[in-house]
Amino acid sequence: MSEEGAYMVFCMELYRREKNLTGKQVAELFTHYNVYDYIRKYFGAFHTMSEKLVFGDIDAYIARQGA
Repeated sequence: MSEEGAYMVFCMELYRREKNLTGKQVAELFTHYNVYDYIRKYFGAFHTMSEKLVFGDIDAYIARQGA
């Protein structure tokens, strides 16, 4: 698995844990709101951030998309 792919899994697991969701729910949410593309686009910045900041940024992104 690539570094980017492993980080994507990390972000999904982080979001799942913080929101108390299932893996399937997170995958559907990330797909619906194009979170995978967002993380890929900003991968260089994301992987330098703390878990708290990563979660907050992803959660805010989803909210901006209309969730």
